Amino acid sequence: MNILVLHKSATLCRLVSRTLQRLENADILAHSSGQEAFSLLGHKPAHVLILGADLDDMRGLDFIRHLRQAGPYSSTPTLYLSQTGSHEDVLEALNAGVDSYILLPFNENQFVGKVREALLTAGRLADDRKREHPSTILSPRKKFTRKRFL
Repeated sequence: MNILVLHKSATLCRLVSRTLQRLENADILAHSSGQEAFSLLGHKPAHVLILGADLDDMRGLDFIRHLRQAGPYSSTPTLYLSQTGSHEDVLEALNAGVDSYILLPFNENQFVGKVREALLTAGRLADDRKREHPSTILSPRKKFTRKRFL
């Protein structure tokens, strides 16, 4: 599964990527630009998003608000990294569509646990989408549609 890390600090992106290396079957992609991330998401899916308060070209919450409006990322599990933990900041992030608010500096074990939980959620969401929209497999000779019977 792909994890997209977005933060203006290259150091923090490296720290998060290094921390998440212990997760199996997780590819970590790191960017500092929201616009580059939008472009990347058009070509390579992200199953979990980890973003900071500030990106090079926009606020992290503006990025998530835009992403949540519609489309395939409207329910993607999102973890938000921030150095402030005021009640107003947490509420603003949750109202923007963030699933988990994590204060910096974070405890590595707790952080990895939160990401594992997000990956499990992403897997369940993917399974639900498969049930709602059975995949169509095309072969050179015939068109087969896989249907699930409950």
